[in-house]
Amino acid sequence: MESTFKKKYQTVTTPEGNLEIKWTGSRIKGPGTAILCIFSTVLLPIPIGIIVFGMLGTGHEFFGALLAIGLGYAYIKYVLWIFRKKFLIVVTKQGLIFEEKRQLAFKDIQSIGVAEVFTHGGGAIAQNYHVECKALGQSISLTRPTSDSAIHYGIYKEITDRMGI
Repeated sequence: MESTFKKKYQTVTTPEGNLEIKWTGSRIKGPGTAILCIFSTVLLPIPIGIIVFGMLGTGHEFFGALLAIGLGYAYIKYVLWIFRKKFLIVVTKQGLIFEEKRQLAFKDIQSIGVAEVFTHGGGAIAQNYHVECKALGQSISLTRPTSDSAIHYGIYKEITDRMGI
């Protein structure tokens, strides 16, 4: 039977035999996310409103409307740029390439798994996951932390299947 669900990530095998794992996530995490949410959703739309209401009754309403539409479009593109980013892990025959430049050889990896991290702040507890390798005496995060465990377990399975673990 075929599953009717789709993966939240895509896998592509290149002609060289490398496996590319691609997914979309957030560009930033942690306290910076809350600050940017407030800035992007509250403070940035204010100038657009000032321009539109400031030009009412001046005879420049059409220009003000065009300017507001242009600023609104730029604002939407900015918010999408801040909160969405495409990520890529390349599994080669010798190791992993992630975060565009970082490389980790299979021979250096002692273990790989999905790490579960609890953070406390503001009276709330957040539970995040990321794929992590223990290698060269340190913990190396292959993915950015998110609250969606399923995508990280899927990426982990793709990597370990290719590694032969």
